[in-house]
Amino acid sequence: MVTGFYAASLAQRQKGEAAKTYCLGIYEANRKGAGKDTDAGFPEFLHGKRLTPGGTDRMAWSAAAGVISEHYIAGARLFGYED
Repeated sequence: MVTGFYAASLAQRQKGEAAKTYCLGIYEANRKGAGKDTDAGFPEFLHGKRLTPGGTDRMAWSAAAGVISEHYIAGARLFGYED
């Protein structure tokens, strides 16, 4: 979730390419742990060195990180505050 807020912050500060890189990383991480019945596992976390999924699968905050970052990259503002 923190990475989604970070990507949103980058987008808001006109650092779109960096924001897109983080957004793509979020989606890649969300695909880890996917089973044969789904294309995304939405793991609770990834191990920092092995990049293997851990914790509980199908965590809403993992999905939310991608949604938040993608919307900010597209120019949307979700939280009702301005600079």
